[in-house]
Amino acid sequence: MIRCLRIFPVVGALVATTVWVGSPTVANAAAPPVTIVTSVKLGTDDAEEISSGRVDLTSTALDLGNGQVVGIRFDALAIPPGATITAASIQFKTSKASTKAASLVVRAQAADSAAPFTKVSRNVSSRARTTASVPWAPAGWVRAKDAGLAQRTPDLAPLVREVVGRAGWTSGNAIAFLVTGTGVRLATAREASGPPVLSVEFIPPGGDEPPTTEFLTLAEALARPNVVVETGLRDTQLRVGTPPNDTTYDLRGLVSQAYRAGITEYPVTFGSTTPPSGLVLVGGEVQGQNPESWTWQDWEAELKTGGAFYVSAADAALFGGRANNVFDFVKVQRRTPTARYLVEGCYGRYVRDDAIENDEEASITVRDCLFDGISMGVSIAQELPNATAVTAVHDTTFIFEAMPNTTALDGLGHGRLFKQLGGGTVDFRNVTVCYPENPMSSPDKLGLWMPGTYSNVRIVLGAAFTESLTRFGTLPAGVTISRDWTICDQARSAWLAAH
Repeated sequence: MIRCLRIFPVVGALVATTVWVGSPTVANAAAPPVTIVTSVKLGTDDAEEISSGRVDLTSTALDLGNGQVVGIRFDALAIPPGATITAASIQFKTSKASTKAASLVVRAQAADSAAPFTKVSRNVSSRARTTASVPWAPAGWVRAKDAGLAQRTPDLAPLVREVVGRAGWTSGNAIAFLVTGTGVRLATAREASGPPVLSVEFIPPGGDEPPTTEFLTLAEALARPNVVVETGLRDTQLRVGTPPNDTTYDLRGLVSQAYRAGITEYPVTFGSTTPPSGLVLVGGEVQGQNPESWTWQDWEAELKTGGAFYVSAADAALFGGRANNVFDFVKVQRRTPTARYLVEGCYGRYVRDDAIENDEEASITVRDCLFDGISMGVSIAQELPNATAVTAVHDTTFIFEAMPNTTALDGLGHGRLFKQLGGGTVDFRNVTVCYPENPMSSPDKLGLWMPGTYSNVRIVLGAAFTESLTRFGTLPAGVTISRDWTICDQARSAWLAAH
């Protein structure tokens, strides 16, 4: 199995023949509404202000009502100016039961982009508020950790509409909501690992779909004037330290067995000396030689990291890479926030850590791939967040598999789709995610959903998955859950037959 990419883009302008074409494409005017989902990310994004004016940024619970002003801020909202807001709501999670009558009012801050909250006296209540307001008389919250309809606000579209309609609004700005009232409902704060979650549905201006980034096709990449062919069975590292710009490397006849302890953790390496631009890799197979009985901890101890392909480039694409028995599959690292990458038609089997590792968050498109037997799905911004990055996954299947891991109760386990929340957004379309059993990590992390758009995303649960479906939290629009495992079998068979 191939760990397809480890990419180090360089700072500098993209050349005319680069893999990435910067002009977005625009779809027809009958595009469906877009839904973005995002949560409170920082301690300065939720706050409580008591009647004396003192502001608390560290409480683990938000007392909605109770004579206080509660502020909740959501940053990096990918809503374009001129968008038509059709629905919006905030999903809270119960901190403690509170069942007596409560009468709340929700407004938004009247600002082009709301600033983070501070401890300055009356920093919450002194903020200008929208003309529009939404009353809320929530039903009793009877159990801690509930996050259902009772904990969800009424439609807040009038508030979002008023802010997005401001002359100074631009995509990526922040909105803060202010809650006041009598009675009380006790919601978990960001500090309690149950932050409020905002969902906004809108129609882009003119009905256009979100812009997409274009890349060279496989045929175009192979038709370039500069194509280098590498073939053979290798048990040593293939290293091209300074690849020329705008060059395609045809690796379809290359099989590497150099991925093993004592040899290399990156058997195929490009650009480690001088990173190029416009780099394309086609094919290549890496057959990992470390024992499949190794635990995840053995991998960490012996190799620390590693994957099939190490690529350092300003922009790059990989078509049709394959790998078996590797740590990560795709690893992207960046040196400029505008770097963009494509991974297409790749197959990974027995991936011991991340299918997609995007820890120095860059824009990456993964499409038409099959990850058949993985421990973790997508790792985004574990090291460096990037508010402008988009992780796009289209027409791809993730099938999790229980693998040797000493932290699992029975010694075998797997993780979940999102390792953590990144700074940017996602665009998931026609994606199947298959969990054969309960993830071995905190089950509440099943409810981590990156902000962005989801369309035809299917979560499929196997017979050994026994967790409550509430662990998935509030599903973004476009995500469904099924227990029909034949969906996963058919997705695997269809991909293999097509490739």
